[in-house]
Amino acid sequence: MNRIVEKVVNGVLLAVVAYFAIGVLRNMASTGGVVAIFAALSLFPFVLGPVLIHQTQRISLKPALFPFDPDGPESPEELQSHFDATAAELGRLEFSPERYYRTRRAATNADGSVLLFRNVKTWETARVLTAVGVSNTARIVTSFVVFGSEFADGTEVVTSNRASARIYPPRKPPYHGRAFPQVREVDRLLVVHRARVENLAAGRIAVDQVGVDPDGYIRRVDFEVPSAHHVACGYSYVDEMAGVQRMTWKGAILSTWKLLPPIKQIRLAWERLMAARQLSNLKGGLPVG
Repeated sequence: MNRIVEKVVNGVLLAVVAYFAIGVLRNMASTGGVVAIFAALSLFPFVLGPVLIHQTQRISLKPALFPFDPDGPESPEELQSHFDATAAELGRLEFSPERYYRTRRAATNADGSVLLFRNVKTWETARVLTAVGVSNTARIVTSFVVFGSEFADGTEVVTSNRASARIYPPRKPPYHGRAFPQVREVDRLLVVHRARVENLAAGRIAVDQVGVDPDGYIRRVDFEVPSAHHVACGYSYVDEMAGVQRMTWKGAILSTWKLLPPIKQIRLAWERLMAARQLSNLKGGLPVG
């Protein structure tokens, strides 16, 4: 969408919201002030939120990856203990560190970090993804572990313990991704991942996902493929001139609503329920998907 048109549309939407807000205020005396105020405040996030997201949310098409030392002076203190504990646990599981990266402002008001590990015996990868809010002081917004396995026929099995709400539609097979937010122990998450691989990729030949290009692997799985999926779903579009991916109105509306109560809480509860069913299958010796 042309930027001038975009600004005009945003201005019109804000004017419409202001018009209805004035109408609510004028009628409060006749319709019950408390009820009118409560209704207006309850609905405003569903109207203003998408406008704000559509106007401000940007994702870089080529986010810069900066190698860094999690224990070094450039790493926020809050991250160091978190990284040390996770790296030690992955080391005990025979995963060796490949690369540590920081991404700066890959998304609006957020820096990120990616710690990449690889098991050369099984060709499994482990990524520790952390988003750090930078609006004020550095703080961990979310952090989770992702195990991945890829196979010669294109099948991909990905297992994480992401606990934050997912706003984009899930990808379809041959990609098989599932989050188990209640599984915080890294070793237990790996057990779940391998059970899923046994069910979803039995008899397939595992391939080395990283090869000799760890940078390319990270760009592919964490940026290029997800970004293409967001565009394919109609949630985003590419602004080549600005070098960013912007939200469509569809994406802005749906992603905002998915993060507002009670929708967010319902979706998180459903995701946990689906994960709990798979964990129950694992405990009972049944296939895990």
